[in-house]
Amino acid sequence: MLVSLLALGSALDARGATPVIHDDTADADAVSAVAERTGLPASQLSSVRLDSLLQAAPGTLGDAVLRRCTQQPSAASQVSAEVARAEAAWAKGDESATMDHLDLAVGYAGCLSELVEPAPAARAFRLRAEVALAQGDPDSAEGELATALSLQPSLAWTVEGGEAVLEAAKGRPAFPVQVLPPNAATGPWIDGQVATDGRDLRQGVHLLQFSSPAGIRTAFVVVGGPATVVVPTNYRRPVLDRIGDDGRRAEVEGLVAAVVPDFFAAYVLQAGGIWLVSDQGDGTVATTTVVEPAPPPPPEDDGKKRKKKRKDRKRR
Repeated sequence: MLVSLLALGSALDARGATPVIHDDTADADAVSAVAERTGLPASQLSSVRLDSLLQAAPGTLGDAVLRRCTQQPSAASQVSAEVARAEAAWAKGDESATMDHLDLAVGYAGCLSELVEPAPAARAFRLRAEVALAQGDPDSAEGELATALSLQPSLAWTVEGGEAVLEAAKGRPAFPVQVLPPNAATGPWIDGQVATDGRDLRQGVHLLQFSSPAGIRTAFVVVGGPATVVVPTNYRRPVLDRIGDDGRRAEVEGLVAAVVPDFFAAYVLQAGGIWLVSDQGDGTVATTTVVEPAPPPPPEDDGKKRKKKRKDRKRR
């Protein structure tokens, strides 16, 4: 084990310091503990407190990419207003004004500070599809319409000559998108629907919303295949204890891999144990136990407990 870890250390040296993730240990002690047990120089390690991971923005693993909001938080009423203006401009034949208002509507939708109203948002993407089709771009129209249908599956599409686009949008492949941690009390929401245990999502653009200390926040997620969405603010302590549980280890692996910048490998220090979480280069993450955690103290003998209670009573 030591030889393989040292070899990994050589590979990591060119990438910068490897994170040592811990929750209740002094920074210097955490780095020293890993350096001592792995043989790696302390200069190749950096302390990362769990709090910094839990406060991070969501991340993705697998075949999905987040498009984060870069504007001020917006309201659903702003989306509705711009959609109405776009529809009015389109009715007048003003294509330029239509797209200007649609761009604003989609920008507001991607920065919502409240749960999306699916109908207006779906109308925005439907109209974008109609404009793209009118411009002779059926591929773009298909993508826009696919997003509209994800927001509102019952949305009507009666554009002349658009039957093939509708069938193509409906026929796009769907992929499983897992959410970590699973079954959180607050969100996340995908396309306006609660998705605490993940969902199958159609290939294309979707609206991801999640709880943060500042309230609801929003981002677009582009799904191209099976993926995982990690929402750090939904994790509840204890977190790092799960690294030693085969059934829940993936929750820690996902948090580390999705949130640590330029993730390649990281150590997790918890309850005297040390684990190495590393990218396998094929889209998967694996965990290696470097040091087994300290065993829990044995339960106190019932007979001793009763004797202790009798002694306590006598003293009183």
